Amino acid sequence: MYHSVKVTPKGQMTLPEDILKSLQLEAGGSVTFVQNAAGYYELRPRAPRFSDLKGAAQLEKPVTTEELAHWIKDARTAGYRDGDE
Repeated sequence: MYHSVKVTPKGQMTLPEDILKSLQLEAGGSVTFVQNAAGYYELRPRAPRFSDLKGAAQLEKPVTTEELAHWIKDARTAGYRDGDE
């Protein structure tokens, strides 16, 4: 599949609808450009990051190390990553 898009003077691009659907992107979504070994850039939906979870848990008691390790494992399984991984 081949698509061509124009870049506006502000550096913005409008992605074709079929690409948005394929990447499961909606308005306000983020993408990451990754340079591959051949020097070309790949467009990927931004993986959720652990920092996205900041403030998500409102805890009534302290968390044990084991509970925290379990939560981290579950988050990684769900696709969350550290920083720019």
